[in-house]
Order: sequence, then structure tokens, then C-alpha cells
Amino acid sequence: MYPEIISFVAGAAGQFVRGLIGLHKAIQAEEKVDMKRFILSLILGCIIGGCAGFMAGNDIRIAALSGYMGTDFIEGLVKR
Repeated sequence: MYPEIISFVAGAAGQFVRGLIGLHKAIQAEEKVDMKRFILSLILGCIIGGCAGFMAGNDIRIAALSGYMGTDFIEGLVKR
């Protein structure tokens, strides 16, 4: 498989883990779950993680961490 694709998948996986944590919190608090937002965050995590992983020499760890943290960074900017 192409290393670039693996970086994008790792970014999506990182965001997926973060999303599952968020979903678990929402379910525990009995809040409404917005699946559109969840899917959008997966797509953004894929893009952010893939680009970061590619720039770091296709490092899967960087891609996954960037996917995990990248959408959190964007949400912080939007909320400001």
C-alpha cells in the first residue's frame, strides 16, 4: 500500500479514537449525539493527519497524533 494512504488512514484512526471518547462522554451525559459532526471530524482528521504524516516522512505516529489533536485545534479556533 502507498505510504501516503497509510498516513491518511492513521490520521482518520487518531480522530476516530478521539471521537469515540467524545461519543462515550455524550452517551454517559445523556446528550444528543450529532453524527454529522462526528463524520466531519473524521474527514478533517484524515486530511490533517495525512498531510502531517506526509510532511513528517510518512510517519504513522505523527499522522495519528495529528489526526487526534488536529480537529481539537480547529474547534478551539472556531470557538474563539
